[in-house]
Amino acid sequence: MPANAPSRSTGTVPVTIGLMTLHLALYSATEDSATRRSSFVEADDGNGNKVLHPVGNKSYDKVNGADVEKSDIIKCCEASDGTLVPVSDEELQAFLSENGDCEFVGFLDRSQYEANYVPEKAYQVRPAKLKVAGKSQKGESPFAKPFALVLEALRTENKVGLVKFTQRGNAKYFALGPDGSFTSLLFDEEVREALPLPVVQFTADEKKLAAALVKKFSLKDAPVLTDESSAKIQEFVETKAKAIAEGTEVVLPTVNEPEVDTSADLMSLLSASLEV
Repeated sequence: MPANAPSRSTGTVPVTIGLMTLHLALYSATEDSATRRSSFVEADDGNGNKVLHPVGNKSYDKVNGADVEKSDIIKCCEASDGTLVPVSDEELQAFLSENGDCEFVGFLDRSQYEANYVPEKAYQVRPAKLKVAGKSQKGESPFAKPFALVLEALRTENKVGLVKFTQRGNAKYFALGPDGSFTSLLFDEEVREALPLPVVQFTADEKKLAAALVKKFSLKDAPVLTDESSAKIQEFVETKAKAIAEGTEVVLPTVNEPEVDTSADLMSLLSASLEV
């Protein structure tokens, strides 16, 4: 059963198409359903009682800021009543003994796959080398031809393979694509129920107008998606490091919230965009 629909927007996305700008509210589409362990350290509350303080990523006590030795970190899961329960690595493995198992579920039409599942993380799979006594053997993998044949069949039949693979004690479903991709899929409980889309009636002319707009701004080739933000952030980090060393301050650019023009006739702007 899907998770509840999101109730709170995480921001607004202004999408400008031609002369028309659509201000769209952004909502999270997924929900973490896994039972996860968090890091804590035992501390004194000042009254002689032992309490657990959360530990940050760089091994520090989030309550008092003190450094924490990794050997002192306690991994805990939260019970339904909020109680923090220490769970060791050995306890996890005691009931997650199927680590490394892979179960083939079946082949699925690509249309059904795309309509029912949400991808999580992409991997690549390739034929493994044959191992004897733990050592990889030279030459072509004996799995190469059967693997290539399965991929060819997936392309021909427009299918994906669905498997269940357990890695590090965590059983996940994966989709094997005809391009050798191996994509982990979110559980049904991790995908939020979709918020309703607006229900609107259109005239034939309005439909033609929207179709013409889409055709005008259609891309001939798929663009390469590059990360431009990380380079800017790293540049800022270097600038701030220099400023700290010199005892100066870094002046940050001001960020202005986009203003929504409620007087604009969006349908007129949509039409005018075709004339630009």
